[in-house]
Amino acid sequence: MRTITLAIDRMSFVLSWAGAIGTAIALLAMMLHISADALSRWLFNNPFPGTLEIVSYYYMVAVVFLPLAMVQRMREHIRVDILAQVYGKRTLRVLDAIAGTMVTGFAVAFAWASVETALRQTRRGAWRDVTFFDLEIWQSYWFMVAGGVFLAVAALAVLLNDLVFGPPPPDQPEDQMPSGPRA
Repeated sequence: MRTITLAIDRMSFVLSWAGAIGTAIALLAMMLHISADALSRWLFNNPFPGTLEIVSYYYMVAVVFLPLAMVQRMREHIRVDILAQVYGKRTLRVLDAIAGTMVTGFAVAFAWASVETALRQTRRGAWRDVTFFDLEIWQSYWFMVAGGVFLAVAALAVLLNDLVFGPPPPDQPEDQMPSGPRA
């Protein structure tokens, strides 16, 4: 079980970093595109057609979905610790395992649904009408798929790490991403 957990954790590490790098690229591209559009509008009174649609259907989709795995690995999703003051460590560990199982199940269901949606949009060749051209957007649905799959693997890795190696120590710095077993 330890070998499988370590393999899934390594895969999660790589996928979460791929998502983070993809997010950084999308943010940089969005910043450059919007800046160039604003400069063109200001200097030449000629904005780039389709900037709003490209930002909405490509960059923002990547920025929303690609970093989810990194956020999961860093344990930065919203968490309510009100029960930590009431229950003992054993009960909290069981509750964390239940929550981790639910998050993993949700992530797998989300990944599955996003694959179905992306396949449907790809088959129909989804597009949006921009003033001077038609913008194909079916490709942007695959950012959602990547984010969902990356999140499912990360959630499974976090759950298995907690079950096999135990939860991280409470004094672990929040900005330190787990990168393997905490034996």
